[in-house]
Amino acid sequence: MLIEINQVVDIDKMIDVKIDTTKVVRSLNNMINSFSKSDKWREPLQKSEKLVMDESKRNFDTQGLTYGSAWRPLKESTRKQRESMGFPSARPILIRTGGLKRAYKGEIKKDEGIIRNESDIAKYHQFGTRKIS
Repeated sequence: MLIEINQVVDIDKMIDVKIDTTKVVRSLNNMINSFSKSDKWREPLQKSEKLVMDESKRNFDTQGLTYGSAWRPLKESTRKQRESMGFPSARPILIRTGGLKRAYKGEIKKDEGIIRNESDIAKYHQFGTRKIS
């Protein structure tokens, strides 16, 4: 048995959960081997790609709340810059033209899915710069 759960009636005792990792690893390896010998990866990869793409784009609409916490408010200098360019000063964050949000692209190969943001500025927003942290 992969997972064995023993519930204890005594309320002062914990539930005992035992996982046979050897069997789990063996089962996962069997699944991987059976998938790698077939073309069964395509549909799950396509569904996964769609899910990740949709969630990434939704994160712009929710201003970061999709993954738990809202994006930090913009600094005053950024707000002033946005206003001077004709954009709303505070919100939406990371959306001026919509290019960053639209730049998510997915690619499905035989046994892998790749999702990237092809915008030139995506890496700066994700990882920061000397001035942006």
